[in-house]
Amino acid sequence: MSNKHIIYIDGDCIICNKMISFLLKRDRQLKYMYCPLQSDYAKSQLPNHLLIKDELETVVLQDNRGNIYTHAEAIIKIISGLGGLWRLVSIFRIVPQKVSNYIYSWFARRRYLFGSMTVCDLPDSSLSSRIIS
Repeated sequence: MSNKHIIYIDGDCIICNKMISFLLKRDRQLKYMYCPLQSDYAKSQLPNHLLIKDELETVVLQDNRGNIYTHAEAIIKIISGLGGLWRLVSIFRIVPQKVSNYIYSWFARRRYLFGSMTVCDLPDSSLSSRIIS
């Protein structure tokens, strides 16, 4: 797994799971693996402050070098990492991080308004090898 980037998400969040479905369809280089923040694997890999149940308000990207990115920075790196025209998303790096993280956090606090789920909705069962649980 050392050559893969791992995206950790709130496994109970519908929006987060839809994002993973979106990425699975577009990650043609098979660059990303996916893992719920609630999993034992996440607990063994990430700093404790990212795993507090009431504070699972960020997507976490752990790159293949072990660097950790959160909030808007993680989303921009993930989407632009898909390559092709998706690289254009990196233009949002010009927005000050304080502003982009505020917008991200505002949305993240309201994500359960869209509902929650207890089972990850994979678009295709053949993609289950890219999920770490």
